[in-house]
Amino acid sequence: KGNIYIDRSVSQLDGVYVAQPKDDGSKGEIFTCATGFNPIGEAGTTLWNNCGGAAGSAPRLIIHGSFVARAVHFLRTLDTLSDGALAELANNSRAAEVFEFSPELYLAEPVLRPSGTSTTGEYDYITTLPPIL
Repeated sequence: KGNIYIDRSVSQLDGVYVAQPKDDGSKGEIFTCATGFNPIGEAGTTLWNNCGGAAGSAPRLIIHGSFVARAVHFLRTLDTLSDGALAELANNSRAAEVFEFSPELYLAEPVLRPSGTSTTGEYDYITTLPPIL
């Protein structure tokens, strides 16, 4: 329970990251550019200089998975909108944060059918449920 702070030097994350609010309703947020337990300030040139725009600052963040949170603060500022291209691919994107979600995060090979018989790797059905936090 609490916030997730991603250091500005991190360039890749793998997995599902869940930031749960505390019992009093505070916290439960994810910040993509931080130093320690403090997000980089969102005012003026501070964000540009520390989270991607200036030379030598934060790299592009590639997330192989997903975020679950009350709020996600996308703070990296790698390029501008005019640097992008129409229908650009994820591996050639100008975006500062790129999500590459794979259904393999939620699907696993079934072991037993409800009847108790073993399977050959085939699914009877698939449904989507919200995460239980």
